[in-house]
Amino acid sequence: LHTCALKLDATVRCWGDDWYQQSTPPAGLSNVIAVSAGTYHSCSLLANGSAACWGGRGGEEATVPLNDDRLASVVAGDRVTCAIRASRMVTCWGDAGLSRLISDLGPVLQISRPSPNGFCALTIKGTVRCIGGYAFPYQGADGLGEVRSFSIGGTHACVLSDASGLQCVGNGIRGQAAVLAEL
Repeated sequence: LHTCALKLDATVRCWGDDWYQQSTPPAGLSNVIAVSAGTYHSCSLLANGSAACWGGRGGEEATVPLNDDRLASVVAGDRVTCAIRASRMVTCWGDAGLSRLISDLGPVLQISRPSPNGFCALTIKGTVRCIGGYAFPYQGADGLGEVRSFSIGGTHACVLSDASGLQCVGNGIRGQAAVLAEL
């Protein structure tokens, strides 16, 4: 388990487990605008639209296969990395299974942390679609309206929509699915 943070000087600082060098950013990494900590690797989005990844368990999750593509975001997951290209199309690398599933996803604004089993994405139409073994609890829910943002935890999910505001569902045994009144 590890965490990474984007510093004010556009560099990255990571801490925690470093068994696979996931907490050791490459020397000279700079001009970072976003960072994502996966299970065994980490990735950053650079100001020029490219990605840099490090660590990994020997798979391809930390090997960025994109040469000339500009990226809008990059998300490190569990043995897989997914990115949203500037065209808003998703591309994934690492576990080969996901790359076959994303072709019919269409343009997206946001993606959840991916795993070899799948992930969820917020489409440009304001709906959340999931692929692979993922099931989003709000799939097909009435009254949400256009979704603005979403987040998925281990056993719960939250969605921010025009019609319903902030809503969370799932396992709330520790209060993680409750929406605080002060929000």
